[in-house]
Amino acid sequence: MDVWDSIARNLNTLAKFDRHQFDGKKAQAQFNILLRDHGERNNASQRTSGVDEEVTEKTIHLDDLSALVEEAKQEDMSRVASEVEAAARVEDSGAIMMKVLTLMNDANKNELELRKFMFKKELEECQKEREAQAREREAHGREREAQLQQILALQTTMTALITNLLIDFDYYISLQINYDHCIKILF
Repeated sequence: MDVWDSIARNLNTLAKFDRHQFDGKKAQAQFNILLRDHGERNNASQRTSGVDEEVTEKTIHLDDLSALVEEAKQEDMSRVASEVEAAARVEDSGAIMMKVLTLMNDANKNELELRKFMFKKELEECQKEREAQAREREAHGREREAQLQQILALQTTMTALITNLLIDFDYYISLQINYDHCIKILF
């Protein structure tokens, strides 16, 4: 709108231009009416065949302006279309990115589930190993207890044998002493 305001100010400085309340909005409206009327005249003249069209300097300038306006509209439409296309690509890229992120998230979930499963299995294996070691220690303890009982039984038996041997030896010694004494007495 600044461009139209600038045009209105320039027109207001001209001595021949006598509209004092002319602003940018009115300048744009008058320009659009002028181009519309020119376009309608061109369409009407194209419909009438065989009649020579009167070409004036004003008509040439209006044709040029119409072409420039049409070109600007096409550029705007092209720009809008490319922006829409770019937005669609961004949206598609966003959708693709979301799909990739979803897949990565699913992969992370699957990896986490696998790690949980492996950790659980490892814990179960460790528990089984500890239980086996505890059973082994218990069996080893029972074996040592049995060996200790056997050693104690052997010790008791040996003590009894030695005690009996000592008693028998004492008896033999006492018999020997008595025998020696008897022999001395007899001889």
